[in-house]
Parts: sequence; structure tokens; C-alpha cells
Amino acid sequence: MTSILDWINVGEVSAERDKNLTHYFYDAGVSKEIIDNPKQYLLLGRKGAGKTAVFLHLTRKPKELFEEADIVVGLSLQSYNWQAHQLLIDSQKEGGFQHRDSWRFVLSIESIRAVVTHLQDRELKIPKNLSKAAQVLESLFSKPVPSWTDLLGEKLYNLASFELPGLDASTDGISATGGAISFEDLKEKRDLRTIMNRNISALTNWLELCLKEIPSNIRIFLVFDRLDEAWTTSFIEESKTIISGLLHASEHALAGC
Repeated sequence: MTSILDWINVGEVSAERDKNLTHYFYDAGVSKEIIDNPKQYLLLGRKGAGKTAVFLHLTRKPKELFEEADIVVGLSLQSYNWQAHQLLIDSQKEGGFQHRDSWRFVLSIESIRAVVTHLQDRELKIPKNLSKAAQVLESLFSKPVPSWTDLLGEKLYNLASFELPGLDASTDGISATGGAISFEDLKEKRDLRTIMNRNISALTNWLELCLKEIPSNIRIFLVFDRLDEAWTTSFIEESKTIISGLLHASEHALAGC
């Protein structure tokens, strides 16, 4: 006797493994609500509720939701190094704000990277300050501008090895040449963390100013997934404050739009 399971294919267990998801994903309207309302940017749901399916749907940039000039960047934190991010804490702040500025840096880097690539691929003119921002990031880290998950680690920690010059003047010749800084170095030496955070703060403020030159017809959507994964048992409370910082950074970014 043939079982019904022999001829019915219900797809993969998880959305990210299902290559046919686009053929039968049904959007009940939640995606459009998020896209159309800047104040509604957080999608919550229990495990298995379909959050990753929505994430994949959005990152495919469906035409019924996005304009041609829109940029959609998917950032999955499935294997994210939360303890590495913890080193970016601003100990002078609290209530989630101690991680707001590190996430502002993340949003700025990903936005610069996305918009410059978008314009280059279409052979469109890149505004002067956006081009300069990309050049500085390439000089400090690598070329092309790395994604945040590639940057979080020694590439970023090297910002603790020197004092970044003023970015309102010439940015020619800027590079991270002070020597390699390891996770353990940064973890053990408060003065190195202070230098790094000061450099990140100055760089973030400057990048946010550069981002104001994004052409008015371009919208950038940074879509995060797996924010509640890769937490270790001994690091849950710290992970919660890091996530809180992302929410504060998102509010900051939207307030500047």
C-alpha cells in the first residue's frame, strides 16, 4: 500500500534550505507593512513561525514590494560572533545604548558598501563623499569594502593600533598601519578598546554625513535575520544588550532619514 508521504513533497524543514520557496511562498501582507512604514521595522515570531522565509522573500527584492532603484541587503547572523561584538561596548552608557554606536557603524558600512556597488554596477556617477567614504574603508580594511561579518575581528581590531586623523580634512594616505591587534589583546587592555571605540565613533559620524549624499531615488533596506541564534548559555544577558543596541541604532538611522 502506497503512503501519502510517498507522493506528497512538503518541502524542506527550514526555509533557507528550500530552493523552491519562491514558487509557493505566500505573503499575507506583512512584508508590505514593513516596507511601507519606517516605524514598523521589527518582525517577531516564535521559532518556526516563518521569519526566515520572510527574510528570504525580502532579500529577493520582489517587484511588487520594491522600486527598481531600491537596494536590499540581507544580513544573516546565524554564526555571529557575539563575544567579539561585545568588545565594542561603550562602558559609559547603559540601557542598550552602550551598543548603539557600534551598530551605527555596522549600518553605515553596509550602506556605503551597498550603494557604491549599486552605482558602480549600473555605471552611474558616485557622489564625491560616498566615493571618498568607500576609499577610506578600503584603505583601512580591504578592497572591496568588506561586509560587516567579514570585518568583525582582527581587521576591525586594528583600529585600536593608531589614532585616526581628522576626517574632515584630506583622507589621502589613511590606513591601519599600527600593527595587528588580537581578540585577546583587546579583551585584556582597556586602553586599546578606548582607542578603537574613539576611532569607530569618529568614523561613524563621518560616514553618516557621507550617506546624506545618497541620491534621493535610492532607498536602502538592511534586513537582519537570526538575531536570536549562536548565543552561548553564559552570554545570554550580554547578547540581549547587543540586540537592544541594534534597535536603538535603527531608530537613530530612521530619525536621520
